[in-house]
Amino acid sequence: MTINIRLVLKVAAIIAIIGVGYIIRSHSGAGNHIGWTIAGWSLSAYVVIRIALALRRGRAALKAQGDERVSIKTIEKAAMSAMPAWMQGWSSSEMKIYGGFWRSLHVPLVQDQRFTVSKGRRGELIYAFAVLALASLAVAGLVLLAGWSTSQKSLWIGIACIAGPALYLLVMLAGERRLLKEAGHVVMDDRLVLALGIRFTGEVALADVLACAPLAGSNDDAWVVSPFEKPNVLLTLRKGIVVEAERFGYPFKPGQARLALYVDEPARFVDAVSAAIARQLPRYA
Repeated sequence: MTINIRLVLKVAAIIAIIGVGYIIRSHSGAGNHIGWTIAGWSLSAYVVIRIALALRRGRAALKAQGDERVSIKTIEKAAMSAMPAWMQGWSSSEMKIYGGFWRSLHVPLVQDQRFTVSKGRRGELIYAFAVLALASLAVAGLVLLAGWSTSQKSLWIGIACIAGPALYLLVMLAGERRLLKEAGHVVMDDRLVLALGIRFTGEVALADVLACAPLAGSNDDAWVVSPFEKPNVLLTLRKGIVVEAERFGYPFKPGQARLALYVDEPARFVDAVSAAIARQLPRYA
């Protein structure tokens, strides 16, 4: 079972336990079904105890930081260390997305020497479609809810159940899009840094790169490193070289000796990488 599936199952189990506890309590009655009432509260208490234990682990991890001044960074670090290993990858990615969303509201995007990867038309269309589809589904849900609700209380509960997840997903989309705009590949003196936000980050030594050329044909035997765009650059590595990478906060190894990349300016990127490879030859001859 993959890490993502385990995470979804655990969250679903918590929501199911809370829901079952609420249903049992609301339908048990106060006098005639005291046993069911106790059972309902016990299910809810179980979830509360699990959360309390997680907070206790976080407090212990925070105290383990020593005499450092308490800040958002130290609290985040302590909370991360208290999480199970299978949760830490996505949690770190989620925090990055929140940061990207916050910067998108008030921090102008600054272009540096990175080779950008976010200006492709397909990616922009997919992002716009996702936002439009999410907004349309949320509005349709609210319209249907207004017709089906039987009381003011049920209406507000329904609005919260629709607006909450919709707002969360919109923040995720906007934050991840900002991270992609801030990302990009970087050609350094002795290595090439590949970055697509939280989707893919990795490094490869330029001495381990055989060639970098425009991609004109098929890329069936290459690992695609692209934000929904058609790859336009082919990076060929030496035999046996494995790129150490990270996807959505979790370690990852593509395994292939060829990487199919998308770059907004492929010709300039190929020239820069080829020149950097040529500079490595005297060093490793």
